[in-house]
Amino acid sequence: MKNLLVNPKMSRQLTALMLPVVLQNLLGAIVNSADVFMLSSVSQSALSASSLAAQITYILSLFHWSLTTGTTILTAQYFGKRDLHVIRLVQGLGVL
Repeated sequence: MKNLLVNPKMSRQLTALMLPVVLQNLLGAIVNSADVFMLSSVSQSALSASSLAAQITYILSLFHWSLTTGTTILTAQYFGKRDLHVIRLVQGLGVL
């Protein structure tokens, strides 16, 4: 098995998967920074309200991330055992 850094086809595929995630996180950070710049000139209360709303969004994002990660780990484990029935159950619970 070739090393990932030596295999150019695998590197291109990983880059194609990674690029949208990086861009989404970058755009999210830019939007949050723009909120801070715009609301800092309005009032302290507006900035605090925006910060509280961002915390709720962050908590929901962490919840979705942990659910996706757990589902992926369980799917990988059962894929190794070739237990497709349990994979369908895990994926169904994850989607639900």
